[in-house]
Amino acid sequence: MKQNCVHIFTLIIFSISVIACNQTFSPPKRYRIGVSQCSDDAWRTKMNEEMQRELIFHPEISLEIRHASDNSQLQCLQIDSFIAEDVDLLIVCPNEAEEVKSAVSRAYDAGLPVIVADRQVTGEKYTAFIGGDNYAVGRHMANWLQSCAEKLAATPQQPLQVIEIMGLAGSTPCVWRHAGLIDGLESITNVKLMGSGNANWFAAPARVVADSLLRCYPETNVIVAQNDIMAIAAAEVAEKLVYARDIYGDRRGSIYVLGTDAMTGEGGGVEAILQGKIDASITYASRGDMVIQTAVKILNNEPYLRDTILPIMLVDPAVAETMQLMSHEIEHNMATIQALQHRITWLRDMSQLQRVLLYATAACIIILLMLL
Repeated sequence: MKQNCVHIFTLIIFSISVIACNQTFSPPKRYRIGVSQCSDDAWRTKMNEEMQRELIFHPEISLEIRHASDNSQLQCLQIDSFIAEDVDLLIVCPNEAEEVKSAVSRAYDAGLPVIVADRQVTGEKYTAFIGGDNYAVGRHMANWLQSCAEKLAATPQQPLQVIEIMGLAGSTPCVWRHAGLIDGLESITNVKLMGSGNANWFAAPARVVADSLLRCYPETNVIVAQNDIMAIAAAEVAEKLVYARDIYGDRRGSIYVLGTDAMTGEGGGVEAILQGKIDASITYASRGDMVIQTAVKILNNEPYLRDTILPIMLVDPAVAETMQLMSHEIEHNMATIQALQHRITWLRDMSQLQRVLLYATAACIIILLMLL
């Protein structure tokens, strides 16, 4: 009888140990994703935040983000580093299409899935692309200029005079937005593009380019810029020139400014529109959440769309106010979700700890009974 009790107790201890091991030491398969961001500006920050928020629904994925600081050579080195570290998937926002192409191709040839986001890369060696149609952005610019020409009663004899502040030469948004603008203006006879200059997406060079172009073409009616940062900087220059030189005469302050991106938040294009610094902006969403969703499908061998082109829209003062309100509401809801996520994580950890303590207590009781 005593020997049977010992066998029974031994069996119980073994069963508890097996259950505890199954409950505690069977983690799901984890994936590591490397992100190579071309820059560290507001647009990239928003995209990074969207990707991090989406990971709430995918705890099995870890994300490592590296910024190339607008340096194509550094970005190539970062991509090669991710390849050497054997990450499971790579997300790349190329700084310049041609310069980063070789590194992206090396990753793709090594069998590493590559998602190209926002900016495109030349060639076909990528797994998926998610971003806007920058050529269509340029065409939207041309359409907006046509509406400005109608407001100002411009004619082919006295066309609307426009200057353009461009981004980084060699980057696909810069190349294709300019191409779309040029093609869109071909059929618009009462709008004339007077000059263009590259400001590499930053405010300081945009001020220099705007100052130079406005002095060369003092009858400029409209400034178009390939992002809001440059648009705001150019608008500031135009305002100073108006007050310093009065080059616009009776039309002082009537210059129109169009940006691109329409970022919400402090210092963004939406705020600039509402404050009257610029008149409008053209945008498409950054959709970092969609990038992660596509990555999950690729990692799980599920069907996915290879090329996803995001919709484009014009943001004017009426739309900007709605966007600002929606942005505040989304930020509030996301803060609530993140707080709940932290709470859930804490409760899950406590539950696991309690489970382990329960098994340990049961084992101790059984051992004491055996000893007794």
